[in-house]
Amino acid sequence: MKSGGEAGGETNPQLQMVACDANVHPMVAAQTVVALKPLQASQCWVLLSLKNFCGKRAKWERSIREVVDLLEGEGFECRVRHLFANAPMEKCLIARGRKTD
Repeated sequence: MKSGGEAGGETNPQLQMVACDANVHPMVAAQTVVALKPLQASQCWVLLSLKNFCGKRAKWERSIREVVDLLEGEGFECRVRHLFANAPMEKCLIARGRKTD
């Protein structure tokens, strides 16, 4: 599999997409995205499954807002949706890095 930089012959390839469907707390998934940011292209796509590892629905919804705040603070435009394929306590975060040019 090639990242965006390899396809163009660049010596410093960058990730064009980060996807995580891990069974972890939503904040752990978001912090992983932030940790990988130095490897990401400026308009990298991010897809995260935000599963309820928080307990009650209100706490889970609050953790999702915190995830969005974190990622938007790191330069991503975020949308959270409950997709048909998701479980009742699972949402999908779709984000893209803002163009830096």
